[in-house]
Amino acid sequence: MTRFDDLLALLRTMEARQREALDMHAQQILFMRRQAEQAQARMEESMALQKLAVQRQARSLRALMPVVAIALVCMGLLVLRNWG
Repeated sequence: MTRFDDLLALLRTMEARQREALDMHAQQILFMRRQAEQAQARMEESMALQKLAVQRQARSLRALMPVVAIALVCMGLLVLRNWG
């Protein structure tokens, strides 16, 4: 081989490696995008579940408040009865 052939072979090798690097970079970008989409979906699901939990907690509190109020009134009446 001549010097020109050696340089040409070297340039072709460099080009092939650069293409491999670009392909690998493109795959990494695709992987990162998928990861970001999955993270976004998980975050949205988590927020929806938290919203549901808050709604259930509020509903439970609304249901329990009258019971607590009645229990406090009954306790107050018992205390007043025993003092009198």
